[in-house]
Amino acid sequence: MSYLKLPILSETGFVIVDSYDQGADPREWDDLVYVDWKSSGDTRFAPLASAYGDMECDGFWNHTPPKTDKDGVWVDENVQIAP
Repeated sequence: MSYLKLPILSETGFVIVDSYDQGADPREWDDLVYVDWKSSGDTRFAPLASAYGDMECDGFWNHTPPKTDKDGVWVDENVQIAP
């Protein structure tokens, strides 16, 4: 999996973004497939990438062999419907 280096990040390594009113278009997240993940309380995630492209939220480093996030694989089920 390749990754992009965004020119906007080259000078400082970060950007300041404006607030986004997520209530304006719930279609952006309503149709995604969510996974229950007991990280702290009752949390639900909709993974777009995982270590091997599976619908799971485990850390990339917590696999055998460990992987970096740059070596992640898109989770097709969510990527196809994500904006």
